[in-house]
Amino acid sequence: MKKLIVLFFAVIMSLSFVACGNKIDNLIKEIEMLEGKEITLADENRIDKIYDKYFALSEEEKAEITNYGVLEKAGARVNYLATQKETMEKAPRFVEEYIKSRLKTPSAMKVIKTEVYASKGGMWEAFVRMQYTGQNSFGGIIEETCLVKVNLIGGGFSSVDKSHFGDAHATWNDTGWSDSVIEEIDFENKYVPSNK
Repeated sequence: MKKLIVLFFAVIMSLSFVACGNKIDNLIKEIEMLEGKEITLADENRIDKIYDKYFALSEEEKAEITNYGVLEKAGARVNYLATQKETMEKAPRFVEEYIKSRLKTPSAMKVIKTEVYASKGGMWEAFVRMQYTGQNSFGGIIEETCLVKVNLIGGGFSSVDKSHFGDAHATWNDTGWSDSVIEEIDFENKYVPSNK
């Protein structure tokens, strides 16, 4: 009977070692599939799940993941793309608020067309081309197109050195105060005759 019990525990222990080895081997294979692949935002959930599996390992098991650097690189790329997407979504709102702050009658502003371009300069930077109509200081209607470079500055910053960054413009959003730095690049305007 004792031999049977010892044999039973030996089988269970060997199966647990095999399962542990398979878990590590499977994780290494999942990470290998990221290597050399062009990472897009569509990979975000997949990379998050791989990270979850990695962080569930013990420190000894983590040391066996020999290609962790590949996962880190893929995670950094997804983070960059997600932040860049968020910047491109927020930038037009900051530009519109900034333009309204310069107009005599902000409520008269009507956006005609907006185009947003990602910047190669960084994930917190975007270019916005906005075409709009507004009212000039004489009460006439003007149509303007501006190309604006926007830098979004995260957390901790409460003031911005205007001489270095351009014109600072603080805006309230759902999560609290967020600074955006507006740097005008180009302004084109034309007077739109009244139909009166």
